[in-house]
Amino acid sequence: MPPTLGAVKAIAAGGAHSVALKADNLVTCWGSNASGQCTVPATVGAAKAVGAGHDHSAAVRTDGKVICWGSNQYNQRVPPADLVDVKAVACGAYHNIALRSNGTVAGWGNNQFQQSTSPPALNGVVVTAIAAGGYHSVALKADGLVHSWGWALLGQSPTPAGVANITHIAAGFGHTMAMKANGDFIGWGANDQLQAQTGSFLRPMVSFAAGQYHTIGISATGTVLCLGSNANGQCPGPTDPVVDLGMSGRVAAGFNHNLFLACNDHPVCESGSTVQWQATAGVTYYIRVGSPSGEKGFATLTLSTTAPTPCPADVNGSGAVDASDMAALLSAWGTNGAGTFDTDIDNDGIVSASDLSAMLSAWGACPS
Repeated sequence: MPPTLGAVKAIAAGGAHSVALKADNLVTCWGSNASGQCTVPATVGAAKAVGAGHDHSAAVRTDGKVICWGSNQYNQRVPPADLVDVKAVACGAYHNIALRSNGTVAGWGNNQFQQSTSPPALNGVVVTAIAAGGYHSVALKADGLVHSWGWALLGQSPTPAGVANITHIAAGFGHTMAMKANGDFIGWGANDQLQAQTGSFLRPMVSFAAGQYHTIGISATGTVLCLGSNANGQCPGPTDPVVDLGMSGRVAAGFNHNLFLACNDHPVCESGSTVQWQATAGVTYYIRVGSPSGEKGFATLTLSTTAPTPCPADVNGSGAVDASDMAALLSAWGTNGAGTFDTDIDNDGIVSASDLSAMLSAWGACPS
């Protein structure tokens, strides 16, 4: 985390990088910059919202235009020319969706599962919030109903029957989460790590987010709950509150890391310091931020400050380069690798002998 980050009012977490919108409306970024996702272009200028994908980033300028940077493998860096009056952007792994001020949705980038095409079900309705997962997209409508579309192999879309009275949504790599007005969670899609549980955990949740294999949220009192994988220290204590920020705030989830923006009753944090913390599996932590006297304060907390060592040959994310990765690569031979898994390991636009060589060189367990 940058030591001079200063006051922040919005955050986004990507594959192995983080994006922040500072109190002065300027955008900063840290973490992996392998595809230029942390080289913020000068054309961004003053912004009002940010987003982060697997290896690209986005910002909504104060004039309502969207600027993207980083990888452009699937044209995720090129918004539609007529896209204006945007108030929010959400980045999936390789696609983006934007929410205009009039409640309509637009998308661009990878569209293998139609995840960046606004569906007919959203025609003529007002959308109030958006989220983008690995290869699927989610919209919260003004009537409290949720529409999800795109990749459906794991059940992350479409939205199950009975999902109603929703106030917040989030999308992970292969799962979708929604919160009802009473604070209950509803999850659907991949649940192999218990990341898409349904039930009452903490009430009321004021912010929550979904990562690759985990879901994380913060309550009105500043207590943090995490569900799902803790393979990289991103989700210690998967069934119990483990962090007490002592104040409410906002949370963002990347593939394997989280960001917290915490302010006690400040709409924009104005001053303060940075705390860094690396979780240890099996240990419960209680961290309170702010002065004992209750004076207004500010903190940014990252649950996992160290991104996992890149292992691009592990195309299915299993933690090891093995026969299943080889099968995926061979099935995509000669294509651009834009299938369920990103098999274009060297990002040269085609799955070929160079990718096979990279996979064989990395064979075995991924570095921790």
